[in-house]
Amino acid sequence: MGTDGRRSKLLLSEIKSIQSQFKNVVSTQVETQIPISSGVRLQTLNYIVTVALGGRNLTMIVDTGSDLAWVQCQPCKLCYSQPEPLFNPLISPSYQSLQCNSQACHTLQFATGNSGSCGNNAPTCNYVVTYGDGSYSHGELGSDHLVLGTTPVENFVFGCGRNNKGLFGAASGLMGLGRSDLSLISQTSNVFGEFSHTACLILMLQLLLSKFWDGGILIDSGTVVTRLPPSIYTAIKTEFLKQFSGYPPAPSFSILDTCFNLSAYAEVNIPTLKLWFEGDGQMSVDVSGMFYFVKRDASQVCLALASLAYEDEIGIIGNYQQRNTRVIYDTQQMKVGFAREMCSFS
Repeated sequence: MGTDGRRSKLLLSEIKSIQSQFKNVVSTQVETQIPISSGVRLQTLNYIVTVALGGRNLTMIVDTGSDLAWVQCQPCKLCYSQPEPLFNPLISPSYQSLQCNSQACHTLQFATGNSGSCGNNAPTCNYVVTYGDGSYSHGELGSDHLVLGTTPVENFVFGCGRNNKGLFGAASGLMGLGRSDLSLISQTSNVFGEFSHTACLILMLQLLLSKFWDGGILIDSGTVVTRLPPSIYTAIKTEFLKQFSGYPPAPSFSILDTCFNLSAYAEVNIPTLKLWFEGDGQMSVDVSGMFYFVKRDASQVCLALASLAYEDEIGIIGNYQQRNTRVIYDTQQMKVGFAREMCSFS
Protein backbone atom coordinates (compact mmCIF):
# COMPACT_ATOMS: atom_id res chain seq x y z
CA MET A 1 0.00 0.00 0.00
CA GLY A 2 1.15 3.56 -0.49
CA THR A 3 0.30 7.04 -1.60
CA ASP A 4 -0.18 7.76 -5.27
CA GLY A 5 1.68 10.69 -6.80
CA ARG A 6 -1.58 12.05 -8.17
CA ARG A 7 -3.77 14.31 -6.07
CA SER A 8 -7.49 14.79 -5.63
CA LYS A 9 -8.97 18.23 -5.18
CA LEU A 10 -11.87 18.52 -2.75
CA LEU A 11 -13.73 21.46 -1.29
CA LEU A 12 -13.74 21.26 2.50
CA SER A 13 -17.48 21.98 2.53
CA GLU A 14 -17.99 18.91 0.37
CA ILE A 15 -16.10 16.68 2.81
CA LYS A 16 -18.23 17.88 5.70
CA SER A 17 -21.37 17.28 3.65
CA ILE A 18 -20.20 13.74 2.85
CA GLN A 19 -19.55 13.06 6.53
CA SER A 20 -23.09 13.99 7.55
CA GLN A 21 -25.18 12.36 4.82
CA PHE A 22 -25.62 8.70 3.98
CA LYS A 23 -28.63 7.13 2.24
CA ASN A 24 -28.08 3.49 1.49
CA VAL A 25 -29.74 0.18 0.89
CA VAL A 26 -29.42 -3.51 1.72
CA SER A 27 -30.61 -5.67 -1.16
CA THR A 28 -31.05 -9.41 -1.67
CA GLN A 29 -32.26 -11.86 -4.28
CA VAL A 30 -35.81 -11.63 -2.90
CA GLU A 31 -35.75 -7.85 -3.41
CA THR A 32 -35.87 -6.98 0.27
CA GLN A 33 -34.53 -3.49 0.89
CA ILE A 34 -33.48 -2.10 4.25
CA PRO A 35 -32.19 1.46 4.67
CA ILE A 36 -28.70 1.72 6.12
CA SER A 37 -27.49 5.09 7.31
CA SER A 38 -24.73 6.88 9.14
CA GLY A 39 -24.82 6.41 12.90
CA VAL A 40 -23.92 10.04 13.61
CA ARG A 41 -27.36 10.78 15.05
CA LEU A 42 -26.75 7.98 17.56
CA GLN A 43 -23.25 9.19 18.44
CA THR A 44 -21.40 6.51 16.49
CA LEU A 45 -19.33 6.66 13.30
CA ASN A 46 -20.43 3.14 12.38
CA TYR A 47 -23.34 2.37 10.08
CA ILE A 48 -26.74 1.49 11.50
CA VAL A 49 -29.81 -0.42 10.37
CA THR A 50 -33.32 -0.69 11.81
CA VAL A 51 -34.91 -4.14 12.02
CA ALA A 52 -38.00 -5.54 13.70
CA LEU A 53 -37.29 -8.01 16.50
CA GLY A 54 -40.14 -9.55 18.45
CA GLY A 55 -42.46 -6.96 16.92
CA ARG A 56 -40.29 -4.02 18.03
CA ASN A 57 -38.18 -1.76 15.81
CA LEU A 58 -34.58 -1.63 16.98
CA THR A 59 -31.64 0.27 15.47
CA MET A 60 -28.40 -1.70 15.45
CA ILE A 61 -24.79 -1.18 14.40
CA VAL A 62 -23.82 -3.17 11.28
CA ASP A 63 -20.56 -5.05 11.85
CA THR A 64 -18.87 -7.36 9.34
CA GLY A 65 -16.05 -8.00 11.82
CA SER A 66 -18.11 -9.93 14.39
CA ASP A 67 -20.77 -12.61 14.40
CA LEU A 68 -23.29 -12.54 17.23
CA ALA A 69 -26.18 -10.09 17.07
CA TRP A 70 -27.31 -8.66 20.40
CA VAL A 71 -29.59 -5.97 21.80
CA GLN A 72 -29.88 -4.38 25.21
CA CYS A 73 -32.58 -6.13 27.23
CA GLN A 74 -34.77 -5.60 30.27
CA PRO A 75 -34.11 -6.13 33.08
CA CYS A 76 -30.64 -4.70 32.63
CA LYS A 77 -27.84 -4.77 35.18
CA LEU A 78 -25.63 -2.32 33.29
CA CYS A 79 -26.87 -0.65 30.11
CA TYR A 80 -25.73 2.47 28.32
CA SER A 81 -28.26 5.13 27.35
CA GLN A 82 -30.31 4.67 24.17
CA PRO A 83 -33.33 6.60 22.82
CA GLU A 84 -35.33 3.46 21.95
CA PRO A 85 -36.95 1.46 24.76
CA LEU A 86 -34.95 -1.58 25.83
CA PHE A 87 -36.06 -4.86 24.34
CA ASN A 88 -38.29 -6.71 26.81
CA PRO A 89 -38.37 -10.48 26.17
CA LEU A 90 -41.24 -10.91 28.63
CA ILE A 91 -43.69 -9.07 26.36
CA SER A 92 -42.59 -10.74 23.13
CA PRO A 93 -44.84 -13.76 22.42
CA SER A 94 -42.22 -15.35 20.18
CA TYR A 95 -39.12 -14.97 22.39
CA GLN A 96 -37.47 -18.13 23.70
CA SER A 97 -34.45 -18.52 25.95
CA LEU A 98 -31.91 -21.00 24.61
CA GLN A 99 -30.52 -23.68 26.87
CA CYS A 100 -26.97 -24.81 27.46
CA ASN A 101 -27.43 -28.02 25.50
CA SER A 102 -28.63 -26.19 22.37
CA GLN A 103 -26.58 -26.18 19.19
CA ALA A 104 -26.51 -22.38 19.23
CA CYS A 105 -24.93 -22.39 22.68
CA HIS A 106 -22.26 -24.82 21.52
CA THR A 107 -21.50 -22.51 18.57
CA LEU A 108 -20.69 -19.53 20.82
CA GLN A 109 -17.04 -20.54 21.19
CA PHE A 110 -16.39 -20.11 17.47
CA ALA A 111 -18.67 -17.09 17.11
CA THR A 112 -17.39 -15.04 20.05
CA GLY A 113 -14.23 -16.71 21.32
CA ASN A 114 -16.03 -17.48 24.60
CA SER A 115 -17.99 -20.65 25.32
CA GLY A 116 -21.55 -20.45 26.57
CA SER A 117 -22.10 -20.81 30.31
CA CYS A 118 -25.05 -21.86 32.43
CA GLY A 119 -26.74 -19.87 35.17
CA ASN A 120 -26.99 -21.21 38.71
CA ASN A 121 -30.75 -21.64 38.82
CA ALA A 122 -31.65 -22.38 35.21
CA PRO A 123 -30.09 -24.10 32.19
CA THR A 124 -30.21 -20.88 30.15
CA CYS A 125 -27.17 -20.31 27.94
CA ASN A 126 -25.24 -17.16 28.85
CA TYR A 127 -22.92 -15.44 26.40
CA VAL A 128 -19.95 -13.08 26.62
CA VAL A 129 -18.72 -11.12 23.61
CA THR A 130 -15.82 -8.66 23.75
CA TYR A 131 -14.39 -6.40 21.07
CA GLY A 132 -10.91 -5.14 20.27
CA ASP A 133 -11.58 -1.70 21.74
CA GLY A 134 -12.59 -3.16 25.11
CA SER A 135 -16.35 -2.88 24.53
CA TYR A 136 -18.44 -5.86 25.62
CA SER A 137 -21.90 -7.37 25.97
CA HIS A 138 -22.94 -10.08 28.44
CA GLY A 139 -26.34 -11.71 28.69
CA GLU A 140 -28.46 -14.68 27.76
CA LEU A 141 -28.82 -16.34 24.38
CA GLY A 142 -32.33 -16.32 22.94
CA SER A 143 -34.33 -16.47 19.73
CA ASP A 144 -37.20 -14.44 18.35
CA HIS A 145 -39.03 -13.44 15.20
CA LEU A 146 -36.90 -11.07 13.05
CA VAL A 147 -38.12 -9.03 10.10
CA LEU A 148 -35.64 -7.60 7.57
CA GLY A 149 -37.56 -5.10 5.47
CA THR A 150 -40.58 -7.22 4.58
CA THR A 151 -38.86 -10.61 4.88
CA PRO A 152 -39.49 -12.63 8.06
CA VAL A 153 -36.78 -14.74 9.69
CA GLU A 154 -38.09 -17.22 12.22
CA ASN A 155 -36.18 -18.26 15.35
CA PHE A 156 -33.39 -15.75 14.86
CA VAL A 157 -30.70 -16.37 17.48
CA PHE A 158 -29.28 -13.31 19.24
CA GLY A 159 -27.94 -12.12 22.54
CA CYS A 160 -30.23 -10.50 25.09
CA GLY A 161 -27.71 -8.16 26.68
CA ARG A 162 -27.98 -7.51 30.43
CA ASN A 163 -24.51 -6.01 30.89
CA ASN A 164 -23.26 -3.84 28.03
CA LYS A 165 -20.57 -1.19 27.89
CA GLY A 166 -18.41 0.42 25.25
CA LEU A 167 -18.31 2.41 22.04
CA PHE A 168 -21.80 1.64 20.76
CA GLY A 169 -23.07 5.21 20.77
CA ALA A 170 -26.80 5.11 21.47
CA ALA A 171 -27.62 2.17 19.20
CA SER A 172 -29.87 -0.53 20.62
CA GLY A 173 -27.34 -3.25 19.85
CA LEU A 174 -25.14 -4.75 17.18
CA MET A 175 -25.83 -6.92 14.11
CA GLY A 176 -22.95 -9.29 13.38
CA LEU A 177 -22.35 -10.17 9.73
CA GLY A 178 -19.40 -12.53 10.27
CA ARG A 179 -18.88 -16.09 9.05
CA SER A 180 -19.97 -18.26 11.99
CA ASP A 181 -23.31 -20.07 12.21
CA LEU A 182 -24.69 -17.38 14.53
CA SER A 183 -24.18 -14.42 12.19
CA LEU A 184 -27.11 -12.84 10.34
CA ILE A 185 -25.56 -13.97 7.06
CA SER A 186 -25.48 -17.64 8.07
CA GLN A 187 -28.87 -17.61 9.77
CA THR A 188 -30.54 -16.22 6.64
CA SER A 189 -28.62 -18.29 4.08
CA ASN A 190 -31.74 -20.29 3.25
CA VAL A 191 -33.59 -17.05 2.51
CA PHE A 192 -30.97 -14.92 0.80
CA GLY A 193 -28.63 -16.40 -1.77
CA GLU A 194 -26.62 -13.20 -1.87
CA PHE A 195 -26.31 -10.36 0.59
CA SER A 196 -24.96 -6.86 0.14
CA HIS A 197 -25.16 -3.55 1.92
CA THR A 198 -24.38 -0.02 0.94
CA ALA A 199 -23.51 2.77 3.32
CA CYS A 200 -21.10 4.72 1.20
CA LEU A 201 -19.47 1.39 1.22
CA ILE A 202 -20.95 -1.70 -0.36
CA LEU A 203 -20.20 -5.20 0.82
CA MET A 204 -21.36 -8.08 -1.37
CA LEU A 205 -21.19 -11.43 0.39
CA GLN A 206 -21.11 -14.29 -2.19
CA LEU A 207 -21.72 -17.65 -0.54
CA LEU A 208 -21.71 -15.86 2.67
CA LEU A 209 -18.20 -14.94 3.80
CA SER A 210 -17.81 -11.63 5.60
CA LYS A 211 -14.12 -11.33 6.36
CA PHE A 212 -10.88 -12.38 4.76
CA TRP A 213 -7.41 -12.13 6.10
CA ASP A 214 -4.07 -12.93 4.56
CA GLY A 215 -0.89 -11.54 5.96
CA GLY A 216 -2.77 -9.97 8.86
CA ILE A 217 -5.49 -7.75 7.37
CA LEU A 218 -9.23 -7.64 8.10
CA ILE A 219 -11.95 -5.80 6.21
CA ASP A 220 -14.33 -4.57 8.88
CA SER A 221 -17.39 -2.30 8.67
CA GLY A 222 -17.47 -2.14 12.47
CA THR A 223 -14.08 -0.41 12.72
CA VAL A 224 -14.09 3.25 11.72
CA VAL A 225 -10.51 4.11 10.71
CA THR A 226 -7.91 1.79 9.26
CA ARG A 227 -5.38 0.45 11.79
CA LEU A 228 -1.97 -0.61 10.50
CA PRO A 229 1.19 -2.15 11.98
CA PRO A 230 3.52 0.63 13.19
CA SER A 231 6.13 0.22 10.44
CA ILE A 232 3.52 0.36 7.66
CA TYR A 233 1.68 3.28 9.24
CA THR A 234 4.91 5.22 9.68
CA ALA A 235 5.87 4.71 6.03
CA ILE A 236 2.47 5.90 4.80
CA LYS A 237 2.42 8.84 7.19
CA THR A 238 5.92 9.92 6.11
CA GLU A 239 5.03 9.83 2.41
CA PHE A 240 1.71 11.58 3.02
CA LEU A 241 3.44 14.43 4.84
CA LYS A 242 5.89 14.81 1.96
CA GLN A 243 3.03 15.27 -0.48
CA PHE A 244 0.70 17.21 1.84
CA SER A 245 3.15 19.84 3.01
CA GLY A 246 2.85 23.50 3.91
CA TYR A 247 -0.34 23.24 5.96
CA PRO A 248 -0.32 24.30 9.64
CA PRO A 249 -0.42 21.43 12.14
CA ALA A 250 -3.14 20.86 14.72
CA PRO A 251 -3.19 18.80 17.95
CA SER A 252 -3.66 15.04 17.78
CA PHE A 253 -7.10 13.60 18.42
CA SER A 254 -7.54 10.26 20.18
CA ILE A 255 -5.64 7.66 18.09
CA LEU A 256 -5.24 10.09 15.17
CA ASP A 257 -1.82 11.73 15.39
CA THR A 258 -1.50 13.49 12.01
CA CYS A 259 -3.72 16.56 12.15
CA PHE A 260 -3.91 19.95 10.44
CA ASN A 261 -5.58 23.33 10.81
CA LEU A 262 -7.29 23.88 7.45
CA SER A 263 -9.74 26.57 8.56
CA ALA A 264 -8.06 29.21 6.40
CA TYR A 265 -8.38 27.13 3.19
CA ALA A 266 -11.42 26.87 0.95
CA GLU A 267 -9.80 24.10 -1.09
CA VAL A 268 -6.97 21.62 -0.56
CA ASN A 269 -5.15 19.07 -2.71
CA ILE A 270 -5.15 15.63 -1.09
CA PRO A 271 -2.76 12.80 -2.08
CA THR A 272 -4.42 9.67 -3.36
CA LEU A 273 -4.00 6.50 -1.29
CA LYS A 274 -3.98 3.08 -2.93
CA LEU A 275 -3.74 -0.36 -1.33
CA TRP A 276 -2.20 -3.23 -3.28
CA PHE A 277 -3.02 -6.85 -2.51
CA GLU A 278 -1.59 -10.21 -3.48
CA GLY A 279 -2.86 -11.18 -6.91
CA ASP A 280 -2.60 -7.61 -8.26
CA GLY A 281 -5.75 -6.45 -6.52
CA GLN A 282 -5.99 -2.72 -5.88
CA MET A 283 -8.20 -0.55 -3.73
CA SER A 284 -8.19 3.21 -4.20
CA VAL A 285 -9.27 5.03 -1.06
CA ASP A 286 -11.89 7.64 -1.88
CA VAL A 287 -10.93 11.21 -1.07
CA SER A 288 -13.81 11.36 1.44
CA GLY A 289 -12.09 8.62 3.44
CA MET A 290 -8.79 10.43 3.90
CA PHE A 291 -9.61 13.05 6.53
CA TYR A 292 -11.64 13.02 9.73
CA PHE A 293 -13.03 16.42 10.73
CA VAL A 294 -12.66 16.76 14.49
CA LYS A 295 -13.99 20.31 14.35
CA ARG A 296 -16.60 21.50 11.90
CA ASP A 297 -14.69 24.69 11.13
CA ALA A 298 -11.76 22.58 9.84
CA SER A 299 -9.41 23.90 12.52
CA GLN A 300 -8.64 20.30 13.49
CA VAL A 301 -8.67 17.84 10.60
CA CYS A 302 -6.83 14.52 10.95
CA LEU A 303 -5.55 11.86 8.60
CA ALA A 304 -8.06 9.03 9.10
CA LEU A 305 -5.44 6.31 9.63
CA ALA A 306 -3.95 5.04 12.88
CA SER A 307 -1.16 2.80 14.09
CA LEU A 308 -1.59 -0.43 15.96
CA ALA A 309 0.44 -0.84 19.14
CA TYR A 310 2.52 -3.81 17.95
CA GLU A 311 3.88 -5.17 14.68
CA ASP A 312 2.27 -8.59 15.12
CA GLU A 313 -1.27 -7.26 15.57
CA ILE A 314 -3.80 -7.85 12.80
CA GLY A 315 -4.31 -4.85 10.51
CA ILE A 316 -7.83 -3.62 9.84
CA ILE A 317 -9.28 -1.75 6.86
CA GLY A 318 -12.02 0.34 8.47
CA ASN A 319 -15.27 1.65 7.06
CA TYR A 320 -13.89 5.17 6.58
CA GLN A 321 -11.50 3.90 3.91
CA GLN A 322 -14.21 1.73 2.30
CA ARG A 323 -16.37 4.71 1.33
CA ASN A 324 -17.63 4.75 -2.26
CA THR A 325 -16.17 1.27 -2.73
CA ARG A 326 -17.76 -2.04 -3.63
CA VAL A 327 -16.03 -4.87 -1.82
CA ILE A 328 -16.83 -8.29 -3.30
CA TYR A 329 -16.23 -11.49 -1.36
CA ASP A 330 -16.01 -14.67 -3.44
CA THR A 331 -15.81 -17.67 -1.12
CA GLN A 332 -15.66 -20.25 -3.90
CA GLN A 333 -12.44 -18.80 -5.31
CA MET A 334 -11.35 -17.42 -1.92
CA LYS A 335 -10.78 -14.00 -3.41
CA VAL A 336 -11.77 -10.44 -2.59
CA GLY A 337 -12.23 -7.69 -5.15
CA PHE A 338 -12.73 -3.92 -5.17
CA ALA A 339 -14.53 -1.52 -7.49
CA ARG A 340 -15.46 2.14 -7.40
CA GLU A 341 -19.12 2.78 -6.56
CA MET A 342 -20.10 6.40 -6.10
CA CYS A 343 -22.84 6.97 -3.56
CA SER A 344 -25.65 9.46 -3.96
CA PHE A 345 -25.97 12.01 -1.20
CA SER A 346 -29.13 13.64 -2.47
